[in-house]
Amino acid sequence: MLGLIGHKAKRHIDLTSTPSQDDEKDLFKGRSRSSLYKHGGRSKSKRDCNADILEQLPAKLIRTTSVKKEQLNPVWNETFQLVVDNVNEDVLHLDIFDHDEEYQILDAVKNVKNVQGIKGLNRYFKQIAQSARKSADENVDDFLGCVDIRITDIPSIGIDKVFNLCSRSNGKAQGTIRLRLGFATREEKDHRTESNLQDFLQHRDLLTLFVKHEMKNSKSSLDWTGELSNEAESILHQHAMQGDLSDLQQAACLWISMVDYHVSSARLNRLLLFQTLKHLDSIWVANGLSHDAEEVTAEAVGVFRDFEYSCLANQTYFLPMTVLPGPKQLESLLKCLRILYELKLFKRFFPLEDSFHNVVCEVIKTAAIEHYHRLRSEFLSESELAQETPGMEIYSKMLQALNNDIRQQFIPADKIYNAFNLDYFSLTMRELDRLIMEDLELYPVLRPSPEIAKILDDLDPYAVLKDDFFTAPGREEPRVEVFLLYYSLNDFRHLSRHLTESEQKNLSIFTVHERFIPFVLQWFSYAKVAAKRKIKGWVENDKKVKI
Repeated sequence: MLGLIGHKAKRHIDLTSTPSQDDEKDLFKGRSRSSLYKHGGRSKSKRDCNADILEQLPAKLIRTTSVKKEQLNPVWNETFQLVVDNVNEDVLHLDIFDHDEEYQILDAVKNVKNVQGIKGLNRYFKQIAQSARKSADENVDDFLGCVDIRITDIPSIGIDKVFNLCSRSNGKAQGTIRLRLGFATREEKDHRTESNLQDFLQHRDLLTLFVKHEMKNSKSSLDWTGELSNEAESILHQHAMQGDLSDLQQAACLWISMVDYHVSSARLNRLLLFQTLKHLDSIWVANGLSHDAEEVTAEAVGVFRDFEYSCLANQTYFLPMTVLPGPKQLESLLKCLRILYELKLFKRFFPLEDSFHNVVCEVIKTAAIEHYHRLRSEFLSESELAQETPGMEIYSKMLQALNNDIRQQFIPADKIYNAFNLDYFSLTMRELDRLIMEDLELYPVLRPSPEIAKILDDLDPYAVLKDDFFTAPGREEPRVEVFLLYYSLNDFRHLSRHLTESEQKNLSIFTVHERFIPFVLQWFSYAKVAAKRKIKGWVENDKKVKI
């Protein structure tokens, strides 16, 4: 049993005892208005009570919990709201009983609405006291203890605390009770006709300001745990109470504010985003948000999804594996996207969206294509890009840079993707292989001619070295850039060994060496001619010398 009493009362007021006339005077003494009213009810001053003592008291002074049977450590999980009139004087008082007949006190308390005047209040307290002390079977309800809590001792952000039970007088009381208390000002609204969308948006904007403030004052945004200052928590708590915002609405506002900052700066720790999204999903209930609030939340979810996919498409920039936070951020990003697709809100507003696995696979393919073309633009000048065939030496350097990215970025990232059953490296290498083969077709010298095809069809192609085919007049000397290109391509093929045998069969890079056999034969042919010239020169210069 709990209720509000005036803090200026000179002695303890027992809610289960019959108050005397002096008690009643102490209860209302020194107060211009009563401290007790509920949902806009207006209490009377002492003078008004004396003038019209028979008028019904609008204040519901007492609340009772349900009875927990056969429980030595009962848990109620019940919520009560008491409207405070005088913050500096009111005291929250609780009495705890070992109840024997649950209908006695409970039925008595329900009659509080029928109390009229001070005399009626006397009879009401007496009825409660009698029902608490003796039941129909002469059983007595044991008083376990009480708790007095000043309203001024309750912080704005609330408390969750275990209180020791106290006795009424000099008796002993044992035990504790855990209470979750909150105190806030609020404006009474008619929720039947007025939506709290404006309060929802204001709460989101407040959170956005506080998040920006925390990021501005923090050394590293990746180290921020999501904790706000006490001042910010107090303001948010007051605003949530005034706007009658539920826990779900507050969690949605927090998620939206974090997404807004994350998208604008890309600096928030994705592990924090994952934890916030997971909490939102854990308390999500159907119709927990208004239609307009759901639309705002769904828009933020869509923005977050698109932004994270753009980060995956530019993984080397946003999520570098060579920097320590990179792997953790990639893992948290994939976790966020996976839980996003499981959200009831996401399924409701994006019913036609493909599965998480299929969408991410398409993003991986797109990321590989964009990464290749981005490297191509970095290494090739505008004039070379405009040409049908780019310079072979520059293209070789571009492939070397691509191979370095595969070592430093793609192979380490593959381990993270595998934890989500995504064949990241296989999909990436397949797209890169296709793009490389398309570029190789731009070089006519790498296309097999009929003469070269005839040589390759020979059972012993190296027999052509005997005929000096490649050193005949009019043929070009071996080109160094061709061998640089072959070296880069061979390195790419070596990196593809990380794939399974079945995956390697789908790549054209494992047959690309055939395009370079003529150049290897040409190099051997010229090497043979150069060797002959050297030997001939040595023989001509060889002279007999007397010793």
